[in-house]
Amino acid sequence: MLQRQICKDGGCDGVIDIQTALGGTQNYEAAALSCDGCHPKDAALTIIAAEIAKTIRASKSDDDVGP
Repeated sequence: MLQRQICKDGGCDGVIDIQTALGGTQNYEAAALSCDGCHPKDAALTIIAAEIAKTIRASKSDDDVGP
C-alpha cells in the first residue's frame, strides 16, 4: 500500500486505517457517511475521531497515561 510505504520512508510511527474503520470504500460512499463519496458527513467524522483516539490510546503505555 502506497500510504504505508510513504509512512515508512518518512520515519512515521504508523498509519491509522480510517478506511477500514468506515467499513471500506463501498460503505463510505453510502449516503449516511458521505455526501459525494469524498467528503465525510458528521457520522463519518465521529467514526474517524473515535478511530484516531483509539489508536492514540493504544499507543500509550500505562506509564504514559496521566490522571
